[in-house]
Amino acid sequence: MALALQASLFASPRAVPPAPAASRASPVLCHRFRVSDRATIPSSVGTAAAVAAASSAVLARPRLIGRAGAARWRVSCAAKTTAPTTAPTTQAPTTTATSETATPTRASAPTGAAVAASFEERFLARQEAARGGDAVPDRPRYLGCTESAEVRQATSRALLRTWSERSGGGACDSAHEFWMVVGGLTGLDSLCAMARSQIEVQKLVLFDCDPLQLSYGELMLALVGICPNRESFVRALFGRSMAAWGRLVGASNMLDFLDLPVMPEVEQEMTAGLPPKLRGLYATVFGCIARQESWPLAWPSFGQSEKLPKSRRGAVQLSNAQRRLGGGRNEAFHINEAGWLKDEASYAFVRNTLTSLDACKGGLELRLLNLGDMKPSHNGCRRVLFISNIDGSPQFLDGVALESLRQSLRGLGGQASAKVDGGGEASSGGTLLLSTRRAEWLSSSGSASQNSG
Repeated sequence: MALALQASLFASPRAVPPAPAASRASPVLCHRFRVSDRATIPSSVGTAAAVAAASSAVLARPRLIGRAGAARWRVSCAAKTTAPTTAPTTQAPTTTATSETATPTRASAPTGAAVAASFEERFLARQEAARGGDAVPDRPRYLGCTESAEVRQATSRALLRTWSERSGGGACDSAHEFWMVVGGLTGLDSLCAMARSQIEVQKLVLFDCDPLQLSYGELMLALVGICPNRESFVRALFGRSMAAWGRLVGASNMLDFLDLPVMPEVEQEMTAGLPPKLRGLYATVFGCIARQESWPLAWPSFGQSEKLPKSRRGAVQLSNAQRRLGGGRNEAFHINEAGWLKDEASYAFVRNTLTSLDACKGGLELRLLNLGDMKPSHNGCRRVLFISNIDGSPQFLDGVALESLRQSLRGLGGQASAKVDGGGEASSGGTLLLSTRRAEWLSSSGSASQNSG
């Protein structure tokens, strides 16, 4: 029997056992099975049957037949598979199956109308909508800042540098008073810088010559008192939650943040916590900031410079005036960029300072006041006077009025100069005149002033 088996083996042709169908079909299917092959399979045939049919068809392809032979073979296969069969009816037409089962082509891509608008187009649309709307009565003249984030940061640095020089390089002593024009509340940047540097402020005075702007300052202080953190304060102004959005608000994505729906419960919650005299003003401010119902617009962020970056790719371009802060067009809070709303820590410094001052009798005041009516201090008072950027515009403060103010402030105090730890000489009383253009120490008793502009 063994000899017979051996003879039969030598007598038969030598062949390699065929590999399992799956092991051969898989690589062939991945490389050979095309959309045109799939489209010829009747749609009524099940998925397993379709794959088996395609696999058997591909495996039955003759080898080494050349390109022309392969083309003829594909045509013959297509003719066989498209022939009528006895499979269940309700077979979809071949053309319909081809369009539905084929992989997506360029024709299924979004059309031009569905393409998202560019940043510039969306920015201009919001400007035009606000400008074309009805004027909002009782809107404060300023809601946000008209200076760049760079200028705000430079102003705080100039304050600290000049205050240190006034102290002769020694330890920074406390400021008896800090006076700031309301404007867009950028004076709180300097208050934050002094708190970070452990320079105590014993009294804060917010002043303005416009009663409505002064009320806006009172409203913002009240909101800070209600809101325990920056997240809730921004939510109170814009009616949207940065935490729920989950992204860092900035100039590049602020329109996405503003596209979020306004949370109606925010206005109700804040209104309930405000004094009755400020509730109407808050409704106006909330509509102007959260719903952008007024002109100029107050943006959450604006970048570091005074102008938004100029696009070089979009079809629509912003003019210099349209992308610039100020000019009666744009204001900004510079969230995550600069100032007292840059981060949670900055907000906490300001809020803690305001809370401490408000707890002290006479520690926090609001005064309807013009700069020309400033009264001289007494008893060697050390004062910071922040006037924002009004010294840069003749319509607010021309050269004559500025010099008159400086002369008046030089008369503040009345004490003789005294030695300090750093070996320098500094007056025990005087005023640091601070703006976005200057940081000038004006001492009393004829001492030379120090300017850091």
